[in-house]
Amino acid sequence: MQLTSIVGNRDVAGPGSIVTTEPASGAVIAEVAALDAEGARQAVAAALAAYPAWAATSLSERQHLLRRWLAIMVAEADPLADL
Repeated sequence: MQLTSIVGNRDVAGPGSIVTTEPASGAVIAEVAALDAEGARQAVAAALAAYPAWAATSLSERQHLLRRWLAIMVAEADPLADL
């Protein structure tokens, strides 16, 4: 299975992956996609394109969106952990 990163609402494949380990035991926690230079450029371009809309969003709306995201992550923690 090739890992991908979500960049600008698209799946972008990289040349490999990065393994994250728990420092005390060395146990693998996760494996994430590694992007090459072109994938990184695409990610930066997507972030720059999204920034004006996010900057124009009020603080209260940002708080609402982030709290809603947190509630979804907590509610779906078990299925997400199985991914």
